[in-house]
Amino acid sequence: MRHFITALIIIGVFTAGLYLRVEMANKTVVYKPIRADAKEYYLYAYNLAKYGVYSRQVPRQVEDFTPVPDAHRTPGYSLFLLPFIKISPPLKMVGVVVVTQAIISALTILTAFFFFRSFLNWPWALGGGFLVAISPHLIAFNIYVLTESLFTFSLVLLGWSISAVAKNKSRRHALIAGLVLGVSLLIRPTMLYFIAFLIPAFFIFFQKKKAWVLAVFLIIGFGLTYGPWVLRNKLVNPKKSTLAIATIHKGMYPNLIYNNDSRTYGFPNRFDPQWAQRRDISSVLREIGHRFRNEPLNYMRWYLIGKPSMFFSWDMIVGMGDVFIYPVITSPYHQNKGFFGFTHRAMKSIHGLLTLLALVTSIFVWFPFAKTTLSEKGLIVARFVSLVVLYFILVHIVGTPLPRYSVPLRPFIYGLSVLGICLMVTESSKYIQRTDK
Repeated sequence: MRHFITALIIIGVFTAGLYLRVEMANKTVVYKPIRADAKEYYLYAYNLAKYGVYSRQVPRQVEDFTPVPDAHRTPGYSLFLLPFIKISPPLKMVGVVVVTQAIISALTILTAFFFFRSFLNWPWALGGGFLVAISPHLIAFNIYVLTESLFTFSLVLLGWSISAVAKNKSRRHALIAGLVLGVSLLIRPTMLYFIAFLIPAFFIFFQKKKAWVLAVFLIIGFGLTYGPWVLRNKLVNPKKSTLAIATIHKGMYPNLIYNNDSRTYGFPNRFDPQWAQRRDISSVLREIGHRFRNEPLNYMRWYLIGKPSMFFSWDMIVGMGDVFIYPVITSPYHQNKGFFGFTHRAMKSIHGLLTLLALVTSIFVWFPFAKTTLSEKGLIVARFVSLVVLYFILVHIVGTPLPRYSVPLRPFIYGLSVLGICLMVTESSKYIQRTDK
């Protein structure tokens, strides 16, 4: 009977999350949905379908036109769009993509629950899953032709696969984890250097001999999925991406404002007359170094406090605001009533607390005394979650800390925050029992 009730509650949480996502997809109207980044993803998929070339070049209505290949963006999301690209008109295609993303996002809820079960008892794991289900950011981002929904699912799937490695310590599971890691990198280049953090962590997670074996198979899996993209770029020699340079460059402006002018908020690069002259990474780093020497306290504060705070903030910067990126004409969140309004207000009110709890817990799990409160498997998985969060913070301290980029971390933040609450409750209970004796 207990298992039956548990299953019903899990189904209820999933159903609530699916309802919010599908309702959001069906009742939201995005103004010009194929624009900016979304337009580039669409063009990549379109050119790949029509010309067999991975390029974001706008097609020309001329005979024998062939787009020029490039590597400006990794191909994962555009490959996801490929099956939908022939749906006409494009707005109809967007509708199908959005609903598909809503379903994938709903599957993320279940995946997160089973992932959380590796370091939390089922009621706590269900609590984390419920936060994932009602998260306004995870619901709202499904309405855009952007990577966030797919990338969030891949990150949670990566966490689940690592939990299988922690439990079984098998080569097969390490290989699968490597495959998923490679896929996540193809969707979003943020994960490019994560393997350099994960492999050394294996030697903390596992015994040395076992760590070597698991690391090798993880690397093999990673190479099988990410390797073809690297090989393609070597053979085709496309125009390389400058996104990494641009994000480091743009991130140097404190509070993303140029020359203390609030009108430049979010777009400081558009107002800096010297921006175009700094074209390579060496010139950008020289400028950052020059600014640190001139205003060390200001820039230390920006990089160590300002950037992490902005990265985890609720409102989207360089976007419509609140949980929206591209402008939305109408949305269930605009009415601010019913289930949508209640969950939005509730999640916004506890957003800062959950984030703070998660960050504190991400540090706590690395201390030796964490071994006394978590199982071996739970400790490994909790430390992996912490590693992902700390890695993302480091990457965006170096780059531009747009809150949009923290959205795929939401399940990890919720898992860590619930773990923190669970540990506090457990330790408090132990303390009370000891004092009673």
